[in-house]
Amino acid sequence: RAAAKAYNIPIATLSRRVRGSQNWQNSHVYYQILNQQQETELLQYIKQLTKRGLPPTRYMIQTFASQIA
Repeated sequence: RAAAKAYNIPIATLSRRVRGSQNWQNSHVYYQILNQQQETELLQYIKQLTKRGLPPTRYMIQTFASQIA
C-alpha cells in the first residue's frame, strides 16, 4: 500500500503486477488476427494513404485488414 501511494499507482494494479498477472494491454498478443506478412501489408497501405495526404480512418484500416485476413 505504501508503494502504491508513493508512486500514485492504484493498489489493484500494483497487486496484479506483483502476482505476475497480465493486464489487458498485454493480452492483445493472444488475439492477434493478422500474421507478420499481413501486418506489413497493412502498414504499407497506411503509409501510402498518408503519403497521398489522405489520413486513414479507423474504418478504412479495419476494412483493409479484414480483406487481407
